[in-house]
Amino acid sequence: MVLNQPKAAAENQSGVFLGLFATVVSVRVKAMKKLQLTGLLEREGDGYVSLCPELDVASQGSTMDEALANLREAVELFLETASPTEVAKRCHSEVIVSRFEATYA
Repeated sequence: MVLNQPKAAAENQSGVFLGLFATVVSVRVKAMKKLQLTGLLEREGDGYVSLCPELDVASQGSTMDEALANLREAVELFLETASPTEVAKRCHSEVIVSRFEATYA
């Protein structure tokens, strides 16, 4: 955000105040991008652990909603601060979630 200095108010020849101070604010806004990601939640003790397998980012919360909201925040912070190289290195573009049955003795 860039703030320009206030412009002085103008006076006419008789010294009458003609205007108000004006401040111009310039904001540079990046175009927002959206990704569809996976949130895996697992009960652990009294709370939940959440994982985004595409980016290998994890979080937790005391409820499922809180764990998912915390995961979303953690992923957004990662995407905002990590270099494009780090994001590309960690991004798994194809994640398949499937249940299966295991037999054991």
